[in-house]
Amino acid sequence: MRPPARHACRRRDPRRDLRRLRRRRRLPPHGHPVGAAPRHLRVAPRCPSDYPLQTDHQAKHKAGPGACGWKANAAHAATHVTVTALVLAAGIAVLGMDVDLATVVGALLWIGATHAVIDRRWPVARWMSFARQPKFAEHGGAAHVDQTAHVTALAVAALALAAI
Repeated sequence: MRPPARHACRRRDPRRDLRRLRRRRRLPPHGHPVGAAPRHLRVAPRCPSDYPLQTDHQAKHKAGPGACGWKANAAHAATHVTVTALVLAAGIAVLGMDVDLATVVGALLWIGATHAVIDRRWPVARWMSFARQPKFAEHGGAAHVDQTAHVTALAVAALALAAI
């Protein structure tokens, strides 16, 4: 049996790739793509908004029926959008990014709307039913599917912000 070709085993040097990207002016001198900043600025406020800043009342009632449920849901989504806007504004100011205000507002509206719909819990339940995951749902899987849906919605917003 012949040994594999030499080039198949050769590893790429990541420093070489960074140097090539810097020459093409796709990376700043410190090596971090500026395009990744909106994603990090967008994902950073997710945990404070979902956990320490969410009241017990919001957590208990945000999926509930009627005006009480929608009010708790809207308050939680508004907290999420407010924290995200503050972190995003600070990041844009510190990094000196040139952004389109309409895209930022659209991303914040998308984040608030999707967060509110996902937190009503019926989308997660329907997805788990559609995906035939009843045992996963019984063992706490809904929380994982919920967070996956939130992160997916945030990724869409981050892509929109990174495209500007």
